[in-house]
Amino acid sequence: MRVSAALLAGAAVTGCAGPDGSEPGEIAGRFLDAVDAGELAAACALLASDTVEALTTSSGQPCAESLEAPLPAVGSVATPAVDEWSGWARVESDRGAVYLTEGSAGWRVVAAGCVPADDGGPDLCVVDN
Repeated sequence: MRVSAALLAGAAVTGCAGPDGSEPGEIAGRFLDAVDAGELAAACALLASDTVEALTTSSGQPCAESLEAPLPAVGSVATPAVDEWSGWARVESDRGAVYLTEGSAGWRVVAAGCVPADDGGPDLCVVDN
């Protein structure tokens, strides 16, 4: 099962909208849909600037060439969950967790394709800053 942007946005109905009116679930869904469709420039536009910098620095390539498409499936999510705290959000999806931060431009993705570490440490992410 692929979690669509509409389903993620619906999960965030009680969430906090960013300055541009977008909810974190909506941004996470748009990011995942863009990556799945191979629209990597559009996906990069939804990343936080620190994440773009980390991707381009580590790969030596532009952001769109640094993203893995599609993100690997990690299992199905029956009901997407959106957790928010102090300008941060975590959105569950079938492509792993997506972490977002809220800034002056609205919600932006800081990490995606995240799964829990076996040792109980921080999540391991495909896209990370």
